[in-house]
Amino acid sequence: AEALSAGDAGDCVDALTALHAQRLGACRAAQRDVARSVRELGEALVAAVEPYFEAEEEHFVQVAEADVELGRLHRTASAAKARYQAALRGLEAISERAHRRRGSSDGSSERTSAEQTPVGGASTAPLSAEAPALRSAQRFDSGGGGVGGGGLGGGIEAEA
Repeated sequence: AEALSAGDAGDCVDALTALHAQRLGACRAAQRDVARSVRELGEALVAAVEPYFEAEEEHFVQVAEADVELGRLHRTASAAKARYQAALRGLEAISERAHRRRGSSDGSSERTSAEQTPVGGASTAPLSAEAPALRSAQRFDSGGGGVGGGGLGGGIEAEA
């Protein structure tokens, strides 16, 4: 933002140099303390705690791998959910077209919806354009895909 004068820049360098020297001295002191502790406690004690640090490192690697797998599973579930929603929208569109055809080819608006749909919910209206999509949906529904092997059906009944 502001341009530093030559004196300000020199002060900044001096301050950073002093901070570096201070931190370097602290690091060297810590290294001396570790070396003294190893001499005092002996290599056996250091060797005794080393497996715990190695186990901790291995644990962190396993957690990282699990996080990667969890992300992959979330992406897979999201993709499956999107495919399911798209299939459901397609089925709803087919159903709406079938209802419109039944209504327009009916010729009589006095019939009730119960009279238009035979017992068991099967429609007698011709659905030649929708037939391949319905067969595909039925194969998917009975194919055992999805959680619990229920496919799209999963105990949900489509309205007629």
